[in-house]
Amino acid sequence: MAILRAAIEVGEDGLGKGGLVGYLVRLARTEPKHFARLPALVLPYQAGTLLEDSLKQIEYKIAEEVWQEMRARGLSPEILRDLAETEIKRAKREAAGESDQPPADENDDVIAGGAPGTPGTGWSED
Repeated sequence: MAILRAAIEVGEDGLGKGGLVGYLVRLARTEPKHFARLPALVLPYQAGTLLEDSLKQIEYKIAEEVWQEMRARGLSPEILRDLAETEIKRAKREAAGESDQPPADENDDVIAGGAPGTPGTGWSED
């Protein structure tokens, strides 16, 4: 950590310009042989981490185990089917350029605050 902090403080210009990247640029320019060795020193650690991540055990479950867990969480196949059908309908409407908004109700203007006796508000003067 201290090595990185020092490199950041030195930077490209000796005053911290560019931080760590600046320091590495400076090293590449002034000490190309040393800079060329850095990838060989760093890559095994990075590759090792990637390799470890790719080798982690993945537990695959059979379909019945998945359904049991879903039911335990209150997700029945019927709910999932309904959600899927709703999403498919929405996607089709969107692809057809239709709005996701429900059609306007003839009494929407009443909800919006129309006054009794105003034409088109749904209010009548009885």
